[in-house]
Amino acid sequence: MSGGMDLLLDDAVDFHIRLRRSGVPGRFKIFRTLPHGFFGLDQLLPEAHEATKVAVSWIQSALFRMRTSPTREQQHPFSPSSEDASGANIGNSGSSGHKVSFEGDSKEASKEEGG
Repeated sequence: MSGGMDLLLDDAVDFHIRLRRSGVPGRFKIFRTLPHGFFGLDQLLPEAHEATKVAVSWIQSALFRMRTSPTREQQHPFSPSSEDASGANIGNSGSSGHKVSFEGDSKEASKEEGG
């Protein structure tokens, strides 16, 4: 999640793409009119308030999945196995690509790329 006015937006998108290509599942939304550090602005900007609600929803969903998964491997399928404690070679090559969605100003766009 990033603000569309964030000077680090390109880096955030690139990082998300690299994670997805490595097989790490994830979501990424860009709130078009928000700056870097927008979470502290949720009382002033309606879009920041909406972004905060989305972030809370994502965190709750992730925590619920972790709590209901029977094993640690299912909770964190990309964590290093006991055979490879170094953390090398985590992820998989079967990533289905990524999706970046843009929200705000009543406009939505998405960018998809095969992995």
